[in-house]
Amino acid sequence: MVVHHFIARRQIEWFALSIMSVIALGLVLSALTGDPRTMLVRDAWSGMLLGLAGVWMLASVMSGRRPVVMTMIRSFVITKSGPEGYAAWAVRWDEDPEFRHGIRVVTTVWGLATVLNAVVTLVLAYTMPIDAAPAVLNLTWPVILVPTLLFHLRYPKAENLRA
Repeated sequence: MVVHHFIARRQIEWFALSIMSVIALGLVLSALTGDPRTMLVRDAWSGMLLGLAGVWMLASVMSGRRPVVMTMIRSFVITKSGPEGYAAWAVRWDEDPEFRHGIRVVTTVWGLATVLNAVVTLVLAYTMPIDAAPAVLNLTWPVILVPTLLFHLRYPKAENLRA
């Protein structure tokens, strides 16, 4: 789908590409070693890619330009509202200071959540006993993701950020 979209429209879907990169990295690291600790670290490094995406999100907020979340969710907005709806939604960035603030808040929250997940996962992969680590590591992202999703379901609606 990502490759087809690129060939047909000459447009990269960055969100899909980042997900594919995480999966590819996990497959490569799995093929390189069979050591249990390395397998835990592999999961942590996959989380680190998401952490890098979080750093990218936070940097985009500080840059003063459009935060990366606006680019990442472009496909979702187009699917929901069509190209005209997306265009109207995107124009709000130029015209509405409250909208800009709200998008920056959403981007910051997602950036912090992904960076926190990466750091916690990496620390746990190196410090947890191998027999307990898989269970704990499988809980870190859901524990961080659930409140982040709850925030994301409420805040954009309350601040009229939706397309």
